[in-house]
Amino acid sequence: MTTQNNIFGKNELNIIYKISIDVERLQDIVYNDSKNIQRLLSTLTDDDLPNATDNSSLNIKDKNIKNELVDFYNEWIKKEESKFKIIEEFIVNNNLYEIIDKASTNLRQVIYTYQNKNNHQLTSELFTTLIQEHTKGLTSDDKDIMTLLLYFLYRECFIGDK
Repeated sequence: MTTQNNIFGKNELNIIYKISIDVERLQDIVYNDSKNIQRLLSTLTDDDLPNATDNSSLNIKDKNIKNELVDFYNEWIKKEESKFKIIEEFIVNNNLYEIIDKASTNLRQVIYTYQNKNNHQLTSELFTTLIQEHTKGLTSDDKDIMTLLLYFLYRECFIGDK
């Protein structure tokens, strides 16, 4: 069962859906429905963009401050960190580095364009917008997986200002 919270920011109402998939269910989906996860991941890509992932990382506390995501991270992403190992293993086992690279390049371009600035800062308002845009029309499990993928990409420094 997916639940939601309403987040207010800059005269906007953003809805975040709480992830209801537990670790065991995620493992089951990863092992038994890998094509669906690959399909979801590929929806984040734009095949016309060159691969340009900056694999540098930053201390997550510093990154959260830089992106104004301290509260968002602590409230939403941190609670899901135990699932990131499963996602990482899935990416490695299925050799999905190119899709991850394209997805992160595309998302960084969207973030850059949305900010209309010379940075890739991913504020809570923008993060919730990304989640809403990429989970429209998805089933509950797919919505959870897509949200986890976006959280994973942020946590592993593929998206967001560094």
